[in-house]
Amino acid sequence: MIMFNCNLLRSVTIAVLGVALAPPVEAEAVDSQGLAQLLQKLENRIEELDQEIETIKRTAIIVQSGTFAMVARNTRGLRDASACPAAETGDAYRGTLNGRINFSQEFSENPEVVLALREASISPVTRLNLAVTTVDEKGFNYSFTTHCTTIIYDADAVWVAHGRTSQ
Repeated sequence: MIMFNCNLLRSVTIAVLGVALAPPVEAEAVDSQGLAQLLQKLENRIEELDQEIETIKRTAIIVQSGTFAMVARNTRGLRDASACPAAETGDAYRGTLNGRINFSQEFSENPEVVLALREASISPVTRLNLAVTTVDEKGFNYSFTTHCTTIIYDADAVWVAHGRTSQ
């Protein structure tokens, strides 16, 4: 999982450069009232920084990814040519394998999910569709559909999801 926030990186860089490039502060005699005012300014700045940190935490983007196998051994509709309904129904699709992937960490809103077919054992004509059907904060559902003349033995896919972190 990768957490990245441009504003945080920019703020840290500016703070580090500001400290490194600031001229040395000469000590001055400060009375108790001046010291109290200085402490109040510091406390106010710390409170502002705490609020900025909370904002950064709420807006952080996380990326999760993984792989999954779509094994057709136990799914006759993806493997058995006799299961093709096209003759009776005119439907060119033979089978659909549906599944669900759960995220390791919840998102605070529905993330974007990208699927890609990584490997497939297919015969003889290749027509298939791999799609995300629904997405929520906890995971996503997918559908893997074949054309009537495509026989799937095994297939693997990869996925990537990115969105706001759940705090």
